[in-house]
Amino acid sequence: MLKIAKASLYDPHRLVFQILTGRTTPPDFFATLTAPHPDVDMVSYRLCNAKGHILLSPEAIKDLFIYKSSQFERPVNARRAIEFFHRPNVFSSLGSTWQQQRQSIVPHIKKTGITCPQSAIQNSIDEDFAHWGAPQGINLSDELGCMTLRVFCNTMLSSDLDRSAAKDMARDMIHFQKNIYFRGMFHAVTTKIKAPTLCQKFKRAHDNVTQIMDDIISERSRSWSSRPADMLTTHMERLDYQSSATVEKHLQLREEMFVLMFAGHETLKTSLFWAIYHLSRYPEVYKALQEDAAKGAPTNTPPDQKPAFTLAQKSLMEAMRLNPPNFAIFRVANQDTDICGTPIKKGEYASIPYSLLHRRPEYWQDPEGFNPEENFSTENIKARPREIYGPFAHGPRGCPGKGMALQEGRMILSTLATKFNITEPAEKTEPTYLGLAVTDESTTIKLAARGTDKPQPPALS
Repeated sequence: MLKIAKASLYDPHRLVFQILTGRTTPPDFFATLTAPHPDVDMVSYRLCNAKGHILLSPEAIKDLFIYKSSQFERPVNARRAIEFFHRPNVFSSLGSTWQQQRQSIVPHIKKTGITCPQSAIQNSIDEDFAHWGAPQGINLSDELGCMTLRVFCNTMLSSDLDRSAAKDMARDMIHFQKNIYFRGMFHAVTTKIKAPTLCQKFKRAHDNVTQIMDDIISERSRSWSSRPADMLTTHMERLDYQSSATVEKHLQLREEMFVLMFAGHETLKTSLFWAIYHLSRYPEVYKALQEDAAKGAPTNTPPDQKPAFTLAQKSLMEAMRLNPPNFAIFRVANQDTDICGTPIKKGEYASIPYSLLHRRPEYWQDPEGFNPEENFSTENIKARPREIYGPFAHGPRGCPGKGMALQEGRMILSTLATKFNITEPAEKTEPTYLGLAVTDESTTIKLAARGTDKPQPPALS
């Protein structure tokens, strides 16, 4: 049995209002509930008309993800927030739909990365880095949004999205994420608060994104006889799109591809944003990254062993530890069940607060600092329960794009370190971490091509 504590909220509706107005953040909510109970495995709470359980032990997390995954599903408020913008079950974890959709992804994204030639990814990255290094500095959110979207379109859709359209689309996706977040919070307390109507800015963003996806699909249909073997083709074949391109199939295809693009782009962009932010604040780590990138990828790894993590991949993983794309993962019981023997009734929530677990000193050698070499050394990874680190979740419903994110992320960070020195780091005041895949749209850093800059990256004061 788990060691359990009960937390009480003095005014749950006020707490939700504070989150919605930016006075507190979702990670702070979990920190407030769990702080008085440092040595328990589970903290139970009641928020409005819902009862929830915060899982803090690796055994409980493993039981939820691996052994009881079919007895839990995404919460209704999360599904409502997404289904407001897309038709129900466009990209679901329920029934057989999710299995069919994942079967369309598997041929293109393996555990080690994308199946397309690595040169295609590198060429797309190099094209965008050619526009970095402006004297006035670069806007991290804009440039990373543009780069990750173009890589996705080039490799998964065989479509060359121009930089201007990519930047506009990346900004539109930020509006998507913010609206999904706010509507999800409102739906969490539907008995008291009515969700607002969508703003005109969001509606314009929705129209712009859907128009781009319509154009890509239309172009593929016109050139079907010479179609490439990419993810878009696989989805069209699964839906038998060409033989009977009904409106229903078109909407299904468009929205499935959009959700894939959104998930694959926004979370990676956010993780790279935080990785580069932290690297700019830790010049000694960035210098080590430059030295490691100069060595190139290891080529002598035995075929029966995983290749050792490069410092670029460790830096990305460290950024996802300090600022995970999702501060927590929520599930709701679809039947009376239990977690490690603790009864969970149908309709009760189970949540894994990764924003807290990623900083617990019993699992991390340097929990508050940016220390990729130490926190992700081979020895420490083996000694740590794997369930404690969860930016991609675990079990049969874990993120299918993990390989793509790690491959593309380490290539981008390695290329950055090879091409540029950071001459002026990001602001000392850390951008607000909302616990979501949303980046600060005002954060800038200054870069200079290696060999052309005079000053060295300044030390932190």
